[in-house]
Amino acid sequence: MNGPRKTLELGNVFNFRDLGGLPTDTGGHIHHGLLYRSDGLHQADDADLERLAELGLRTIVDLRTAEERDTRGSARAMELGARLWHLPLIDELWPSEGVDDSTDHGRYLADRYREMADVGHRVAPPLIRLIAEGDELPLVFHCAAGKDRTGFTAAVLLRTAGVSIDDVAADYARTAHAMEAMDAWWRAQARAHGHAMEEIPGAFVASPPEAMVTFLRELEESHRSMAGYLRSLGVTADEIDAYRDRVVSTST
Repeated sequence: MNGPRKTLELGNVFNFRDLGGLPTDTGGHIHHGLLYRSDGLHQADDADLERLAELGLRTIVDLRTAEERDTRGSARAMELGARLWHLPLIDELWPSEGVDDSTDHGRYLADRYREMADVGHRVAPPLIRLIAEGDELPLVFHCAAGKDRTGFTAAVLLRTAGVSIDDVAADYARTAHAMEAMDAWWRAQARAHGHAMEEIPGAFVASPPEAMVTFLRELEESHRSMAGYLRSLGVTADEIDAYRDRVVSTST
């Protein structure tokens, strides 16, 4: 890995980090300071926005549903001088019925990510093309917790850039620590407003690396590669090459 991976310490945002530094199959690494992943940036307060402004963000991609955006608000993109894109990956949040302590977290999550892949045309092609053009970077993409929709999107972007499945899964697993802090914050917010917070199924908060490994191996086996998957969504080989040229550094 080339250089330290940065996790930005924010007050009301818990899962924000730079994808830069991850090694690729060409011997290079993902550029630092170009691609960031996060949980809900709509929660950022004034102090958080000051820290985020230092990154020079030009694009914020919101992967949440229309209902989440309408009820909880959006990131204050204009205050950061950034453009806001709403690319909902799914239409509705996962139902909790039938998900309990006996649920195999890894298998359950891998299956949900495969469902996301089935509607991946909503996010992957426009995001690959946006990044390839390069004019709207640095860019951050986020959902609510920064785990599932964000994890799926990060996996597609990183694998397309040539990051190994194991390294993608390790990045995904880093969310576990952030989820602990996020859960405590959510519960404190609920108590402050006089509400009891429902117990969330374990599979909804877990980020076991085997879930991402299983998902990626099965997806790439069925499409021969991540590039094959993207081509099935209409992304061209030239667009994939342009994307890789934009995000992968060959310098040491």
